[in-house]
Amino acid sequence: MNVTVFGASGFIGTNLIQQLGNHDLKITAIDIKPMIIQLPENVKFIGADILDEQHVDTLIENTDIVIHLSTSNLRTSLSNPKRNIKINVQGTMNILEACRKYSVKKIIYSSASSIYGIPKYVPVDEKHPKTPSTIYGVGKYTGEHLIRVYNQLHGIDFLVLRFTNVYGPYQHPSTGGLIPMVMSRIINREEVTIFGTGEQSRDFVYVRDLGRLIFEAISDESIKNEIINAGSGVNTTILQAAKLCGKILEIEPNFVFKPQESGERKEFQADLSKCKRIFGKVPDTSLESGLKKTADWIKKIIDT
Repeated sequence: MNVTVFGASGFIGTNLIQQLGNHDLKITAIDIKPMIIQLPENVKFIGADILDEQHVDTLIENTDIVIHLSTSNLRTSLSNPKRNIKINVQGTMNILEACRKYSVKKIIYSSASSIYGIPKYVPVDEKHPKTPSTIYGVGKYTGEHLIRVYNQLHGIDFLVLRFTNVYGPYQHPSTGGLIPMVMSRIINREEVTIFGTGEQSRDFVYVRDLGRLIFEAISDESIKNEIINAGSGVNTTILQAAKLCGKILEIEPNFVFKPQESGERKEFQADLSKCKRIFGKVPDTSLESGLKKTADWIKKIIDT
């Protein structure tokens, strides 16, 4: 089976490429940035920009399944909203047009829990109202609509996975991810800023658990035309997560508490009932176990 992965050099993509390298697949890894890992034998890397419509078109020919992980992240949506929308919407459109042209069997799309906005109830199921409060969330939700329409008009099967707060190896502190930022500051004996009381909660999911779901979706043709929450289903406060980082690193964090930023959601927890029903399982790596694996990688990049 020929699988094309867009966004292969990102932190989720890097982990996924390593995981898919263990299986009998022919993989083309696509990204604008080079990969930082040694590629498995069944993986070919091609540098490309998803905004380059003609190049994207040539890359999808002879592809059975497309995995679309390319994204402009939340931080970029705050600093450069026009570019964020261009990448997340126009880039997705370019990929879908190529999928239509070459009759791709299925596209697997990484959406985000940001599409829900401020939760009206928790745990949040897939039917929860969608009122994204960021440009990033709007772009991701637009991508979902585009995929749905291409399924209706052109018969392209899809799977949308709404990722919660993903963490794990290869997520660099410079990305602004909460876990790597906290860990790097603790290791460097720097202040760790906690906004408000730190009781805001998140649904942290270990990146390799998502890779296993994606592989199941590649292997099982019956997993299609579904939109599914992909998280841990566990409600963890930011302060709890930060303290656990310190425990694992065996360093006492120097917390500094600052006023709560406006617009931040106070809690989030994904309802994984549908994930359990479709996949027969849910992401189950405990936060402590996942943080230990993450800490091993963070310490390596800081030491170097």
